[in-house]
Amino acid sequence: MRLVLRGVSALAYWLSAYDIDEQRKGDRKVLYDCIPTKQSLDYLGKQLPQLKEPYHLLVPSWIREKERCALATSRYRYAAGSFYQAENGLYAASPELCFVQLGKTVTTHELILYGSALCSSFAIDPHAAGGLGQRRPLATRRTMEQFLNQNAGLTGVASARLALPYLAENTASPPEIFLQMILGLPPHLGGYGLPRCHANYRLEPSARARHIAQRANLVPDCYWPEHRLALEYDSNAEHLTGRQATRDATKRLALEADGITVITVTTAQLRSPLAMEAVAHEVAQRCGVRLRQRDRRFPARHRDLYRRGWSLDELFAENWLAESSDAGAIPS
Repeated sequence: MRLVLRGVSALAYWLSAYDIDEQRKGDRKVLYDCIPTKQSLDYLGKQLPQLKEPYHLLVPSWIREKERCALATSRYRYAAGSFYQAENGLYAASPELCFVQLGKTVTTHELILYGSALCSSFAIDPHAAGGLGQRRPLATRRTMEQFLNQNAGLTGVASARLALPYLAENTASPPEIFLQMILGLPPHLGGYGLPRCHANYRLEPSARARHIAQRANLVPDCYWPEHRLALEYDSNAEHLTGRQATRDATKRLALEADGITVITVTTAQLRSPLAMEAVAHEVAQRCGVRLRQRDRRFPARHRDLYRRGWSLDELFAENWLAESSDAGAIPS
């Protein structure tokens, strides 16, 4: 028995994974004899309860569509490392291959959001505080680009290439990805076209700033080094205690003590196009740039971007998400 996850099912697996085990790589041979059966699908549901039906699976040749599945056929000669073993008998398309597969079925905004999540430093985990665990990024823009160059014949590569330059890396939550999309995407994609920032950029503070913050390093959510500008996302889910609020306040004071301008964005602001327009103007002013001339497509694409939002809940089984011990924890 063998099943191979593709597309949104592979994405849900990776976004809930805490690491990527290089020792569990597989090649195109994993596609042999991977025909879904009721027994194998039941096993999949038990081993990976975060996945929702229908399961998106890859098969080597055409078979009649099965219940509970969305099948895709492929005879492409995948290189080593294109698949990873998730559980015994269960494989998932690599983060890079998953990104390409998504290019065939999702919108540009979704592809940027999902690709950025694969390059993020968070894992969706209903049992973790705030609904998010910490991890190292599973992929980077560089590894994505290398895969695209090596697999130019795959369907979905063209869409993936268009989205690749706009992927955010090392973000710590879905709202942080959305924040970068609003500020950084070009106007024809509904963003304000501002200079790219660094997510969770590690700074070594001065002695004075260390004394204020009581920590050895400062890590702004978004940072423009050349302009000494930081943007902090003030997430409701992460600020439930006075201790956390105090920690964040001292972080801002420490950054300002080192001559760094700090802009704070709340969840309410992020949800408001009008409020984010004001934030974009402030960031542009601090960076010494003018907001780019808006493309005639901007209003419609901006609305599309907000309709998409930042929630990733649609990727996961509702029962699995409901296991959260912290109501409303996963940022949405």
